[in-house]
Amino acid sequence: MTTGPTPPTPPHRGGENGERGRAPAADFGPAVGLLVLDVIVVLVTLLPVMNEAGYHFFDTAANSDFDSTSTVLTLIILGAVAGLSAWPLLRGRFFISGWLQILVAGGLWGWTLYGAAQGGA
Repeated sequence: MTTGPTPPTPPHRGGENGERGRAPAADFGPAVGLLVLDVIVVLVTLLPVMNEAGYHFFDTAANSDFDSTSTVLTLIILGAVAGLSAWPLLRGRFFISGWLQILVAGGLWGWTLYGAAQGGA
């Protein structure tokens, strides 16, 4: 008795158990939504902190006594939250959203370091 040829195995598509990443179109919506949310959170958190620290938004000459410590700490915390939010996105195979969150975190930390080096955030 002869048996037929064994069927070919499907090609490996990467990932665990043959899972694939999300389609770029399915990842674009959460990426844009999270970037808008990041901007809103930074503004809503940072503006009151800067106002409380004595920053004058429309009078730059009066900002010589501005204490930037609370502003720098706020930016570091916001950057850490943005960076940590990339982990579940990358675990869920939302690669575009995850890497954009990492870029946002790097931008916040870069802005913080630049502002701290210049003497104010």
